[in-house]
Amino acid sequence: MAVGTPILASDYNGIHNLMSPIVGPTTSNVDLGYGRTLLSDLVVGGSTPGVSDVITSLQQYDLWKDLQAGHIHQFATDNTRIALNRVDVGDIIQWANITDFTLFVNDVISFNRDTTEFPSANFDEAGMLTSSSTTVTSTRSTAWGTGGTYRIGHRVTVSWSSANARNHFFNAGGQIRFDASLTGGTTGTTNSKDWDWNRILAEMGKIRFWKKATNYFTESLGTGGTGSEYALGSISTNSATSGGFFNSATRLYTKVGGGVSGGNTGAIPVEQIYDDNEYQINLVIPNDSQMIFEIIFDDSDTGTGYQVESGEQGSPTDEQVGGTVTSNLYTFTPNSTFNIGASTFNAIVQTPPTGAVDSSL
Repeated sequence: MAVGTPILASDYNGIHNLMSPIVGPTTSNVDLGYGRTLLSDLVVGGSTPGVSDVITSLQQYDLWKDLQAGHIHQFATDNTRIALNRVDVGDIIQWANITDFTLFVNDVISFNRDTTEFPSANFDEAGMLTSSSTTVTSTRSTAWGTGGTYRIGHRVTVSWSSANARNHFFNAGGQIRFDASLTGGTTGTTNSKDWDWNRILAEMGKIRFWKKATNYFTESLGTGGTGSEYALGSISTNSATSGGFFNSATRLYTKVGGGVSGGNTGAIPVEQIYDDNEYQINLVIPNDSQMIFEIIFDDSDTGTGYQVESGEQGSPTDEQVGGTVTSNLYTFTPNSTFNIGASTFNAIVQTPPTGAVDSSL
C-alpha cells in the first residue's frame, strides 16, 4: 500500500486485534495484557472501500502510540519502523506502508517473557506501604530463639484494586520483593548465632517474586538459597493458621544458615554450626485480588555438644538471637514513558499494590 493511500478499516482492525491483548487490559486470559488504557479502538467502516471505509490520521496516530507504548515497555527503545515521533501538532499523518505497521505489531507480540526480562529502568522500586501510606516493614529488638519463641514471623496481605489489576501487574513485569537484616547483638563475633543470621540475610540480598510466561518464580538477587516455580493454580489458598503461622502455605524460598566450622572449642571433629537456622517466605492466595506473604525466621538450632580428647561429652548451648531483626517488602511497579517531541506520554504505568500487616515480628 503506497504512501498517501487511505487506510482501510480491515487493515487497521487486524493490527489492533494483534496488539490489544498484549498491551491493553484483558479479562479473558489472566496471562495476557499489560493493562494500558488504549487510545485506539476497533473502527467500523462504511460501505465503499477506499472512500467511506477509511481511517483518520488521529486514529492512525493513536494506534501508533499504543504500539509504541508496548515496545518501549518491552525494550526501552523507540520502534523506528514508522517514525511518527518526528511529527508536529497539525501535521497530516499518512499510512506509510501496511508492511511497516505489520512489522511493528509483530515486534511487539513476539516479545518472549519466558526468555527476556523487561528493562529494569521501566519500573519503580519502593518500600511497600499500607493503604494509609505507612510502611509494612517489621522490626524486633527483643531476643528470641529459644523455647516457645524459636520461630518469629512477619505476615502481610498484599492487595490490588481488582483481579485484573493483579494480573496486569505481573504480566507487565511487576514484582514483590523482600529482604531482611540482623544488626547489633553479637554480629561482630565470628561464629556466634547473631553473626550467622547476619551473614545469611546479607548474602541472600533481595528476593523477588515475579512471573515469567505463565508461571511464578521466587529467587534471590543475591547469593544462594532455594527458590521455586509454581503455576498459579498450584499455590495454596488455605489461610487457616495455628500457633500464629499458616497451616499449609506454599513455600516460595528458603535460605539456610550454618555450613561453617566452629562451635564449641575443643570439638572433635570441628563441627558445622547453626545448620538449622532458616529464613523462609511462604504464600497463600485467598482470592483473585490478594496474596498473603508470610516471612519466617526459624531458629531451630538447639546447640551442638562435643567430645573432648578425654571422651567427655560437652553440653549443647542454645543461644538466643539478639540484636535487631528487620523484615522488608517492596513493590517493583511498571512505570514506563516515551517522548514525542517535547511531550511525554505514559507507556505502561500502574499503581503499586498496598499491604496490610497481619502479624509482626
